[in-house]
Amino acid sequence: MDSQLKNFTKLSDKELDRAATEISKEKKKRGNCKAAAKEVNNILKKYSVSLSDLKDFGLSFTTSTKGANKKKMKKTDRPADNRSRVSAKYKNPKGKETWTGRGRPPKWVNDIAEKKRLTINQFKSDKRYKV
Repeated sequence: MDSQLKNFTKLSDKELDRAATEISKEKKKRGNCKAAAKEVNNILKKYSVSLSDLKDFGLSFTTSTKGANKKKMKKTDRPADNRSRVSAKYKNPKGKETWTGRGRPPKWVNDIAEKKRLTINQFKSDKRYKV
């Protein structure tokens, strides 16, 4: 028996089922890749072009299509967030919390507004809470 197959004897039924599912998915993916490669080769032959010819027209070979199995991105793999930062306009007089005045007010703003019987617009116009 192959050394990799011997490891299966130590797996639980649940782990075996999971492995069988993964194997099935991989076989389907490989079949799809083979079929796609065959179609692409036929198209390239039909038009007498090569893959390197297509690179000149902006075709990227590294991007995956919708539904393809993508590797899971880690937090550090995400593209940079290029939105500009908005500076805080309001601060909590009893703490370090700040708020830009945009979006949903944080809990500390709601607490102050409730205690002082202010609306959010009144809170925003009150100079005591401005940064």
